[in-house]
Amino acid sequence: MPDKPTYHEMVGKIREMETRMESLVRFKKHFTHDFNNIIYTIVGFAEMTVDNLSENRFARDNIIEILNAAKRAQSLIKQARGFDDTGEQETPENRRSENVPHSDH
Repeated sequence: MPDKPTYHEMVGKIREMETRMESLVRFKKHFTHDFNNIIYTIVGFAEMTVDNLSENRFARDNIIEILNAAKRAQSLIKQARGFDDTGEQETPENRRSENVPHSDH
């Protein structure tokens, strides 16, 4: 029968788990921030392109599909950012950066 872990061993394991969780939270924040920047660029260029393709319906429709996909990605970013480090829902006051603005198209 294995020995029961001591109090100090359990505390050490809990601290190790906390460190790992903190690393995951930092990764999530960096990932969503970088992904947000990428989506913002896609939305911006797609919107400019749509504005300049009014006569080319096929190309315009394709760009609109890109915008729709980018909006779905924005929604995922919003969901990923929706919880803070404690697992509680973030509020606008404690959110560190703004969400990507939505397209009007």
